[in-house]
Amino acid sequence: MSFQTTYGPDGRLRVAILGCTGSIGTQALDVCRQHADRLQVTALSVNSSTSELVAAAREFSVPAVAVADVAHGDDAVLQELPEGTKLGVGAQAVCELARRDDVDCVLVAIVGAAGLEASHAALTSNKRLALANKESLVVGGDLLMPLAQPGQLIPVDSEHSAIYQCYLGENPREAHCIWLTCSGGPFFGRTRGELDRVTRADALAHPTWPWVPRSPSTPPPS
Repeated sequence: MSFQTTYGPDGRLRVAILGCTGSIGTQALDVCRQHADRLQVTALSVNSSTSELVAAAREFSVPAVAVADVAHGDDAVLQELPEGTKLGVGAQAVCELARRDDVDCVLVAIVGAAGLEASHAALTSNKRLALANKESLVVGGDLLMPLAQPGQLIPVDSEHSAIYQCYLGENPREAHCIWLTCSGGPFFGRTRGELDRVTRADALAHPTWPWVPRSPSTPPPS
């Protein structure tokens, strides 16, 4: 039996966007903005971008928000949240948003393994989980997948969403395999000869995330 999601009294899907200031989160807000007759934003979270959180909370009249980084829980701008908006601080406050009665669908767009607990909270609270956080499945797929009812977990981000869409309306037994190509990262555009000479430092020099060489005694970045 497929998962049956709930809806608000007015028939709209009530959405919690966890990680609302990242790429996926801002795109989700834009979708909600364009389809306000079908979607209602009822909860938002950020790690530390409190100014953006306040702006979104005011635009969408959000009843509950959370700031994951406790160091930003007292930011002055939070005083500008809409009257009546509930503010939570810390990782557990983010998870509590996923458990709220006025949430039908939880978009987990939190970066890194921190999304695991929020994803678990959504599934165990019988919410539809729109998952843009692949790390949740990498580090805790054995925990999450047995909890997901058929149709409850919707992949959102990049490759796993593409795979999901490939199978829509198709018989999965007819697919022998699915090939995922990569963008090339730091090696994009190099010739075969140039690739023969790459080093570990080259491989770690991701075009998005900087890599700083460190000695074995230096702890890794948090």
